[in-house]
Amino acid sequence: MIGNTVKVLSRKSMNGKNDIWSRGVVIDVIANRFKIGFGDFSSYEEREFERNEIKSYLEQSDADFNADFKRDLPIGLALANEALAELLPGEVVVFKDADNELSAYHGAVTIGPVQYDAPKIGGLIEMTGYQVTVWCHVPSTRWVPEEYIDAPVGTFPTIQGAVLEMVRTIFNLKNQDYWNRKADEAQAVAWEAAEM
Repeated sequence: MIGNTVKVLSRKSMNGKNDIWSRGVVIDVIANRFKIGFGDFSSYEEREFERNEIKSYLEQSDADFNADFKRDLPIGLALANEALAELLPGEVVVFKDADNELSAYHGAVTIGPVQYDAPKIGGLIEMTGYQVTVWCHVPSTRWVPEEYIDAPVGTFPTIQGAVLEMVRTIFNLKNQDYWNRKADEAQAVAWEAAEM
């Protein structure tokens, strides 16, 4: 077991929902306690953990991760464009090769590959997933430059699940934009009437 990669409960929350599990390496086993080294260069730490605070961890290789998303993104592109042609004519999804992501609704919604931890018997396994993200433009002010803020919608184990959520998100954004435009038009009419 010494030298194995594991996940350890490095920070426990009060409700158990916000626990932080960190990747570490078993350094030593001392009387049913495990000495684990975990953290990055600046935050590296060695601590002893009980067995219930450790999960076995199987990492995914970079080659497997790359092969998964290179296989799945073209499938997702075809599925998304087929669905949008039927459900929201005029909307198109494009593949951004430089970012390895699918992009739609003028770049406001993207699907990108991510690695996530999936439960397995006795531990966790790192797998390829697909994250749907909404990008919001924040205009500049006198003190702050303009920026784009990302808001992850969710991570999905299959490209089909991610495409389903992407189409749903595009529809919700189009719906929100439509009603915002209607409200702006009504406000403009009210201001014009008030000026007369």
